[in-house]
Amino acid sequence: GIMLVTIWQFVGYYTVLVLSGLQGIPHEIEEAARIDGAGELRLAWSVTLPLLSPTLLFCLVVSVIASFRVFDQIYVMTGGGPGTATMTLVFYLYQQGFAFLNTGSGASVSVILLGGLMGVTWLQLHMARRWVTYQL
Repeated sequence: GIMLVTIWQFVGYYTVLVLSGLQGIPHEIEEAARIDGAGELRLAWSVTLPLLSPTLLFCLVVSVIASFRVFDQIYVMTGGGPGTATMTLVFYLYQQGFAFLNTGSGASVSVILLGGLMGVTWLQLHMARRWVTYQL
């Protein structure tokens, strides 16, 4: 249920981003590919997708960071339960820092969260060098 609510919450944001990326693709490149005999599938795979890859990379990085900071859905829908079934790192940070007033534990969890997110983002950007195309 939490996953469906989160998807519903962000699907419009990512749709607007991808649509703006599609509008930024020059029509001259598509026309040149069509003149060279490219069909719809070849046009999508060889022209549109490579030119859309920076937008898709941005959406990927932002969505992974957003998945680490899921808090409000869990707080409202389950409260971290049943038991600790929906406990995430951010919800644990909230419990330690604000509910139980263990500010030292909350601060250390936030530093771990920051380091983990920096590492995951660096890995994504490093791996994206293989598939992100900024120019044709």
